[in-house]
Amino acid sequence: MVARCCLDVPECYQTFLLIPTNGVPGMTEVLPPVTAAVGTAQYAWLLGALPAFGALVLLLGGRRTNAWGHLLGCATVLAAFGY
Repeated sequence: MVARCCLDVPECYQTFLLIPTNGVPGMTEVLPPVTAAVGTAQYAWLLGALPAFGALVLLLGGRRTNAWGHLLGCATVLAAFGY
């Protein structure tokens, strides 16, 4: 959390990272509003999910994936990069 602290001088403010400030006099929390992701940001989870899915298929497929596993591995990473 980011908080601003006045150190006995009204015109002197310092901004720093802070654990919750409940009950501390002179401290006010300054946090931006949280909104839902829109546009391409709502699909950001794919950046990790695509390569993880490919790795899971290769791990569970074992030797059966030797013939095409390299293509799947490259495809999932390139798809995440292309996203």
